[in-house]
Amino acid sequence: MDATQAEHARQVREATLAQITALVESDIKALRQRTPDHVLKAIAAAKDLKYVKDRQMQGDNFVHTWMAEYCHCEMLDETLSCKGNNVLPNVLKYLGQFRGIAGTQYVLCLCDYTVLPANVDYVRDSVELLANLLASSSNNVGLLQLPLPHRSMASSTSVKHRRTVEDLLLKAKINADSVTALLFEKPADASASDKRSLTQTCLTCLFSGFDATSWSASRVLQECRMGPFPLLKVADFLGYETSRKGVPLHEGILDAFMDGMGFSETDRLVIVDLCPNRQAEFARAAVNKMIASEGKSCMRYVGLFRPEHADVKAELSGKIYSWWDNSSAAPAKRRAGDDVDLEAATVQLQILSLQGSKPIWPSSLEDKFPGGTPEHAKLLALRQEFLNEFPKPRALSQMGRQASSVSQQTQRLAAECDYSQDGEPLDVERCVDLATVPVAELKETMLSMVTGRPGKPSIMITAEYALWIGNTRNVLEESSGVPWRLGSDKELVVVNKSALPLCELLRLKAAHD
Repeated sequence: MDATQAEHARQVREATLAQITALVESDIKALRQRTPDHVLKAIAAAKDLKYVKDRQMQGDNFVHTWMAEYCHCEMLDETLSCKGNNVLPNVLKYLGQFRGIAGTQYVLCLCDYTVLPANVDYVRDSVELLANLLASSSNNVGLLQLPLPHRSMASSTSVKHRRTVEDLLLKAKINADSVTALLFEKPADASASDKRSLTQTCLTCLFSGFDATSWSASRVLQECRMGPFPLLKVADFLGYETSRKGVPLHEGILDAFMDGMGFSETDRLVIVDLCPNRQAEFARAAVNKMIASEGKSCMRYVGLFRPEHADVKAELSGKIYSWWDNSSAAPAKRRAGDDVDLEAATVQLQILSLQGSKPIWPSSLEDKFPGGTPEHAKLLALRQEFLNEFPKPRALSQMGRQASSVSQQTQRLAAECDYSQDGEPLDVERCVDLATVPVAELKETMLSMVTGRPGKPSIMITAEYALWIGNTRNVLEESSGVPWRLGSDKELVVVNKSALPLCELLRLKAAHD
């Protein structure tokens, strides 16, 4: 390359660098004017928080509706009085919502006196509620667990507690002649210090005014026993109540009463827990069975909870919320991302690129200038200035490697060119007339030119960054056999590394001949 061509190449590099610099600075200015990242993150965080709040509110509404329909918890006041605060009317109102069903309504009343409450008035009120419910229909039956003696209790105290309950039953005209044995079995790995009793006496209660009951087909009334059921391991106790038997055992009691009854989907079995134990294990068992049936169970639950049962009610609500949270009825746990990237839609870049919302330096600019040239060094400095203000995303290099590996593994399509047009093949050997400009009319300033090889045209770049393609060799036909037709004899050709019009070359050849 002579000095003229080198100078032209330098001018092209400088002009290209000036154009790239102007475009990069324009893009950086546009990026600086967009909404900052921390503001966009704050907006997205606010949307996510609102979505979570709305979703949680929807779940709370579901829990409230579900509890009101399937698991009603009637909270007693500090006095534990069942006569005031409309306790009985509220229970009857809950039972009354099933009167219009197509099937039959059955009521199973439960009184757990395993540990007799110290408040005698509370025990008397619960027995009176039991009598009122049993007297309302022959489809109602009661299960009363008598006090269970333990090692720290005197025998006289145990007899006194049992006599207290039996006297209240007789006074309320409740028929408690049917004695049912509740059988237990200890865990296989139980220690020798586990002295829990393996049996408990229960009473199947009916109202004395009815000669028969609809529960006569139940396995409990047929066999007068339940179990044996495995006792809860001591290590699994919640608190320090050795009288607890475990939720699975109470589920077994409910199954024993339902066994043989043949309940249909239109029937309703309402579990009325008049005196639940400390952990309300019948409530937990009923909720587990209703959740397991996906809400299609005929079972319903209503319990009279003491103030100490507030934590149990919260746990039941949490269990129902977790069930809803993992069901298909709940919306997605995370808010879906915006369909349109606002940053990418509003920021119009001319030469830089966007990866998601992050600007990146195009890899195509790396090979714009040969290494070692001043323009290449200035371009690297401009790139570093850009990266200082807009750091490269962390996942970009990894994504690039993954994309390259995928492209290497993907087999590219092999195809051939189709030269046909309207079904007729094109003549690839035809001569193509190209639009040419005579040398006299060529007023463009040439910055650089690459001389063609046999079969390849020459390329010229003007000061306006326009590309000119032509034949500047000193032969009219290339050695490859591809003819080059010149539109004018004034076009330039190269002779001994110098360009001259074709007419001058022909004149010299004619004079020489």
